Amino acid sequence: MGITVTWEKVNAILRVDFDDTWDENEYFAAVEEANTLVQAAGQQVDVILNAEHGLLIQPHLDIFKRGKKTLILMPENVGAIIIVSSSTFARALLTTVFKVYRNMYRDNDIRAFDSLQEARAYLAERAS
Repeated sequence: MGITVTWEKVNAILRVDFDDTWDENEYFAAVEEANTLVQAAGQQVDVILNAEHGLLIQPHLDIFKRGKKTLILMPENVGAIIIVSSSTFARALLTTVFKVYRNMYRDNDIRAFDSLQEARAYLAERAS
């Protein structure tokens, strides 16, 4: 299964779910699918990177290279980028990666949460 891309809220919130096993090819296929959906929405879309029950970081992959490439490919209409992981280390590392490179490309709202429920609550509050 690897990585799945689904609408949390059609044309408003896109969720990318990570399970425990995936590789770089699956990752960039999911990035391409997500980018296509976001571009087709024609409005701002928030993105949830959800690893509440999976892994956002694979030890054998270069997180900085992947993060930079992801931001370069990211459509202009991406709004908030929400990282969901029960791993404090993963949340801190990914938030740092996105913040380092976002200053080069974008100024998105980047947040990290322990649970999908917290992420949904934040996005609901942000939208109101």
